[in-house]
Amino acid sequence: MSMFVTWLVIAAIALLGEIFTMSFYLVYEAAAAIVTALVALVLPDVFAVQLLVFAAASAFALGVVRPRTIELLFRVRPQPTVQFPDLTGKAAVVRERVSDTSGLVEVGAGEFWTARAYPPGQVFESGTAVVVATREGLRLFVELPQPGPAAASDSK
Repeated sequence: MSMFVTWLVIAAIALLGEIFTMSFYLVYEAAAAIVTALVALVLPDVFAVQLLVFAAASAFALGVVRPRTIELLFRVRPQPTVQFPDLTGKAAVVRERVSDTSGLVEVGAGEFWTARAYPPGQVFESGTAVVVATREGLRLFVELPQPGPAAASDSK
């Protein structure tokens, strides 16, 4: 019973950490710890099996579930408004390094926007030509331009 409680404490700590980071990493570690806690109820004295279950559940959650979740979260695209017309597809240039957590791009002639990398996990250095993937409030999500004729859509 003590390993069951230990895994639940690990899950609670991971969830608490997720509240502060909002990175969608620790929530999956918490889920893996909960699965492992259930295994600890069935096999309380086999710590090696518990560790294997935790590792497998973590790998599955982070490698399969998290990318799909991020994709679904970023699929929602804001509607254009009069104040902020639709910038999707517009060409931009990175002015300050763009990552998951920070960045600045220039759209058109002198329109500076805060930006984040899309999809998450990429980094664009200053001077890189990018395309606006979507806008969320006053933040743009940018990606590398797609090769071919679709890349010329900055004339919108």
